[in-house]
Amino acid sequence: MNETPPQQQKQALSKAAVAGFVLSILGLCILPAAIAAIVLGGVGIAKTGKGLGGRVLAIVALCLGGVGFFSSLGISAAVAIPSFIRYVRETKKAEATQNVTALFLSATAQYHAERMGPAGALLPQTFGLSLPRTPPEVSCAEVPWPVDAHPGWAAIGFAPSGPLLFRYELEVSPDGQAFVARALGDLNCDGVPEVFERGGRAAGGQIVSEPEVRELEVPVTTHDLDWD
Repeated sequence: MNETPPQQQKQALSKAAVAGFVLSILGLCILPAAIAAIVLGGVGIAKTGKGLGGRVLAIVALCLGGVGFFSSLGISAAVAIPSFIRYVRETKKAEATQNVTALFLSATAQYHAERMGPAGALLPQTFGLSLPRTPPEVSCAEVPWPVDAHPGWAAIGFAPSGPLLFRYELEVSPDGQAFVARALGDLNCDGVPEVFERGGRAAGGQIVSEPEVRELEVPVTTHDLDWD
């Protein structure tokens, strides 16, 4: 019986090389498969030097696994980084929502407070007086609430704590029957402020108000607000 020369005998393929090759194809879109392909490709290269075939498959698995790995990382980063940036922005905006709500409640409390005139007569109900933007300059820097803020802020009990990204103002209509609590901040440091507001007006002894704090693109005045 004729025997096949050793050099003509078909070598068995490395299972690691084959598995790595299959996973490397999946790894072009699935990160765990790419990692497994890299590992199996390395194992396959080592095994093919010990009597097993499939070295080319192992090398291809290693290369495709690497391509898939870095591609998957790039895709993940492209999704994760914008999401993280949005999360940070929303976290920063929470300051404005919280403090505008507090300022809104302070203004409505002013309206319901009884005030006596010099002669002891009860004064008409109003939302008080407008208060200037504090701190005065809108920038992307975090600053504390100034100790020399307008005394009107202390009179209504508004003094937010901690470093502030937003500046706050209270705009009251000339007749004292409508107001807007407002926050302005430059979160992008581009000179374009983010504006948050909540307003209210008196109607028949009651306060009609916007249901929640809203974000605007451009500051508006009391007379521009839509109360419907």
